[in-house]
Amino acid sequence: LSLGNLGAASVSIQALSNSGARSVRFVSPEAGVSRTEGNAPWAFLGNSGSVFTPWKPTAKTYTVTATGYSGPGASGTAGQSITVTIHVTP
Repeated sequence: LSLGNLGAASVSIQALSNSGARSVRFVSPEAGVSRTEGNAPWAFLGNSGSVFTPWKPTAKTYTVTATGYSGPGASGTAGQSITVTIHVTP
């Protein structure tokens, strides 16, 4: 992910679920993020309606894992986790 080529200093990440998840847990140790979203759209750093909180990553490699849950607050049955690796360059 080249922030210079994007012409932006921030990005947003959204998880999509087709399994009827009631909450989604995001974890990224490198970004210092471990949080649960309780309502769709499932946003990495939260949102207000369709406006996502921007993430301003520095140049390095990050992993982001999203896991959907059948209950609120990351409770109930966990769905399959999806992990992406993001290489950020200036």
